[in-house]
Amino acid sequence: MRQLESRVALIAPFILLVTIFGSGQAQTKLEARLTNEGYVVDNPLPIPIVASVVARDGNGNILSYATIIVPANFSQSVGKLQGPDARVEDFEIVHLGAPRNNLPLVGDRRDASVQLDPNAVKQQLKTLEISESGIGNQKLALATEAAELWLEQRRDERDAYRNDPLRSEIQRQAMALDRTQNDFLRRQQVQNERQRNELIEDVGDMALAYSMADEAKREVLLQEKDLYEPLYKNAKSALVFLHQDMKNALAELQVGRDFLDNAFQSLRGLPPNESIASEVSVSSRPRRVRTDVPGLKDLVEVEATGPISLAVLLAETRFDRGGSQKTFFRRIGKSNRWVARIYWPLSATQAEFRIMVPGQTQWTPSIGSVQAGRPSLEDSFQRAEKSMNNVIKKYKETTFRSEGADNIKTIPIP
Repeated sequence: MRQLESRVALIAPFILLVTIFGSGQAQTKLEARLTNEGYVVDNPLPIPIVASVVARDGNGNILSYATIIVPANFSQSVGKLQGPDARVEDFEIVHLGAPRNNLPLVGDRRDASVQLDPNAVKQQLKTLEISESGIGNQKLALATEAAELWLEQRRDERDAYRNDPLRSEIQRQAMALDRTQNDFLRRQQVQNERQRNELIEDVGDMALAYSMADEAKREVLLQEKDLYEPLYKNAKSALVFLHQDMKNALAELQVGRDFLDNAFQSLRGLPPNESIASEVSVSSRPRRVRTDVPGLKDLVEVEATGPISLAVLLAETRFDRGGSQKTFFRRIGKSNRWVARIYWPLSATQAEFRIMVPGQTQWTPSIGSVQAGRPSLEDSFQRAEKSMNNVIKKYKETTFRSEGADNIKTIPIP
């Protein structure tokens, strides 16, 4: 009889918590109220909670945040948070025996920079490149051919003038009349001046022909510049947003880690049933709950058997890059499924897990690892940044060449 009473006493609060927490209605009741002293979070539950309160601007960027513990049936002050609106974005009950019927919420934030490949962007820029495409080469070849034809015509005209028989006869007769040394020197000076002028005329004609071809090339580069200009403006704006997105990702990661660490420490401090440890057995490797590409926040599940009075397994996530992170698996309903939140560090692509039963001091060996199934967010940011810089560099290079640079491609100093 005493054993039955102890079981009833153990299960009674569990049934209450399943009704309140597992129904998913508690999320709608947790709000951050703004008062004269700052924000206040009301906890209507008969158990303490750990809440993550975040204030954002109109674009969703984190301005400030706080992770607080709210006692049962109590209103806890958050203090003054920077920002016009603060909300409870995540919370966890501080109880080892209450499962949940719904999965924790995972935001829809996606890393768009994953889709940006520098090589693909370079290939797209190549399609807009007139100066080195078939069209540009053909236009430049025609302009060069026209300049060469004009130069040949000018040479023929000048040669016909310079070698005119009548003009040559007049010069011969003039030289025959030179009797003195002074007349000879004067005539020689006139002849040298004429040859110098002819050389200057030849060089001028070549320069003019070169200018005609170069003008055609500059026209091609100006057309190319006009094509790149909208891409350049978009890339500059996108680069600003990318850096802001990187800053936001670091802030989101810090908020998530602080929340999980506070919830972990609160759960770890609860007194467990000593007989629980020997009854817990993990029967599967960890796996991601969702099948899409993860952002920062992700859900991981394992299968484990254990007493119905236990609904939490403490856990540690060790990433291939980005250090470790405390978290916990909570049972889903009465099943053998246990789900944990994790926040992927920007440089991580793999997460390895080990667990510890509440009340124990030793971690179990690794129960397995999960893959993000995508490049690290840090690599994605770098690839996106490189892609945008390729556009900016190409526009600057084309602008520099179109403004009179020499024919050799040069890269301007940014």
